[in-house]
Amino acid sequence: GTFIAGVVRCVAPQTKIYVEGFAIGGVGGGGILESDLVVQLEEALRHDPQVINLSAGCRTRHDLPSIAFRKFHHKHLEDRDCVLVAAAGNDSWAAPFWPAAFRWAVGVGSLDRDGRVSSYSNYGVSADVYALGRNLVNAFPDGTFECHETPDKGDVRVFSTGLARWSGTSFSAPVVAGLIAREISETGVSARDARDAV
Repeated sequence: GTFIAGVVRCVAPQTKIYVEGFAIGGVGGGGILESDLVVQLEEALRHDPQVINLSAGCRTRHDLPSIAFRKFHHKHLEDRDCVLVAAAGNDSWAAPFWPAAFRWAVGVGSLDRDGRVSSYSNYGVSADVYALGRNLVNAFPDGTFECHETPDKGDVRVFSTGLARWSGTSFSAPVVAGLIAREISETGVSARDARDAV
């Protein structure tokens, strides 16, 4: 959350940011039921956001649309000026990754610094757009961290400078969320118009 909020802040310095932590105590590096994730998204709506960055998601059985995310959209986002930006996932596949694969979400894949799609990035219906997601540097608490997900699974990292370097669609998504937020703050347009402009 610290790193992702820092990415948004760098892209959209005038934006007010709230961090809603949801994977605390999760399984295997932050696993959580999609229904529990939706509860956290509902709690985030208390801040009346115009942009929500979700650096998380999941596959589903038979790749069917997630019922929990579909209900969340219908109940909370359909009639609200709020855009959900979601990571496309880091599994190098085209199968749907929810909620990024929904038409109403902005699914974000990862680019390397040379402009090519990152080898780990999902693509297809889950990636509407791509943004830099390889080797971003931003704020991170000091301590030891073991990576549990691709592209860095198994790496053990020790942080002592207040900064970290990360790769993944979880970090390209806040670049896009920040661009949308900056468009809103600079032009005063609606969240959906800002999304379309970005």
